[in-house]
Amino acid sequence: MKVSYCLILTVFLFAGALSSRALAQSSDRDHPTQVKSNELTGDVDPSGNEYFYSFVARPGELIITADIKANGRGAGISYELLDETAAKALLCCDGVQANGSAGSGRQVDKLRFAKRQIVILHLTQPNSGGGTFRFRFSGPGAPYPDETPQG
Repeated sequence: MKVSYCLILTVFLFAGALSSRALAQSSDRDHPTQVKSNELTGDVDPSGNEYFYSFVARPGELIITADIKANGRGAGISYELLDETAAKALLCCDGVQANGSAGSGRQVDKLRFAKRQIVILHLTQPNSGGGTFRFRFSGPGAPYPDETPQG
């Protein structure tokens, strides 16, 4: 009985991990995925899709460090930071790319916020090779892990 309980628990935990990974990226500008930590990671999707994430930027300097690692023929992600309505760009037309089959790349951006505000990170994954990405948010303007956007 103990073995079957452990097996069932393992199956549920594994299924939960897969479903949260699958739901981790919203392609809906009006319902972005909430960033719940100071780091966002994922797989580079070579389909050309767009994804939206939201978080609360606090007063002060926000440092965004974007890293990418290719696992194929190279990889790239374009990104911008938008206001709460996703209509105005606060940081426009930036990106990070990795050339070659095992290359990596990094881009660092700095923005200053005068007040607490909800922002949306818009990622566009062009038709390129696969890989992984990581966005880290640091500095006084970085989001608190337990603070979620509320419109």
